[in-house]
Amino acid sequence: MFEPATALRRIARKLNAMKPETKPECFFECMSGGLIWTDERTSWPIEADELGALRILWNYRTSLILENPRSEFEEIWNSAVSLAPKWPGFLPERREPRSDLLTLIPKPKNP
Repeated sequence: MFEPATALRRIARKLNAMKPETKPECFFECMSGGLIWTDERTSWPIEADELGALRILWNYRTSLILENPRSEFEEIWNSAVSLAPKWPGFLPERREPRSDLLTLIPKPKNP
C-alpha cells in the first residue's frame, strides 16, 4: 500500500541536502500535474513510492500557485516541510502565483 509519509521519511535527509540552482528551469510534469524546477529532481535512484510522494508535493505546490489548494495533500505537504525544510521545492518564491508559471500549465480541454 502506498504510504507517501513513509516514503518521504526515507528520502527526507537527501531532499534536505539538495541545493537550489542559480537559474533552475521550470517545467510541467504531466504525471504529477505539477510544476517542477530542475533542481528539485533527484540525482540518485528513487523507488516508485518515493517518486509518487514527490509528485504529491509538486501537485500540491502547483495548487498553491493556482490559488486553489488541494486540501487532501496539505497534511503530507506540512509533514514534508518539517522533514526537509531546505529542499529547493519549498522555497517561498516557488509557491506564489506568477503569470510566467501559469503559462506552463496546460489548460483543460472542454468536453
